Amino acid sequence: MENENAKQVVSKLVKDDLVMITACFDEYYFVIPEGLIKPHPVNAKIYQVGEMVPIKGESYEFPDDFNIIDLHFNMVAYIRDARLNDIITIEKYRYDGCPAVNMMGFAIKLSSQEDFDAFKAHYKTFKLSERSKLAAFANRWFEITEFRNIRYL
Repeated sequence: MENENAKQVVSKLVKDDLVMITACFDEYYFVIPEGLIKPHPVNAKIYQVGEMVPIKGESYEFPDDFNIIDLHFNMVAYIRDARLNDIITIEKYRYDGCPAVNMMGFAIKLSSQEDFDAFKAHYKTFKLSERSKLAAFANRWFEITEFRNIRYL
């Protein structure tokens, strides 16, 4: 039997049988005594297509319209007017001029379809276990502070 009182610890974006896990709406805090940055899933819940998503928090602020791109699970979520508008497979995605973030809420440096194609192709050149290549990929494509900041706790 499922525990009805269990706390949701991740955010999920859902459309039919497509489910995208995201940490976009987690707050990020620097925990001073531990000397570590930790996410706190204060907005963790299941968001269905048509529902409002929390585009502004203590440590983040996204525009009303943006895309969440998850290359690992090959999905894109469209956020329009601060609502989950749609979820599609990565194969159907075409650059549309809206800002894009990864599933952690870090801005992706895209300004054209060619950028997106290069981003996708670069991701396929390494394994996630190859830390230095993963770090080079992240440093090339992600901008952590465009929509996020780190608060102290």
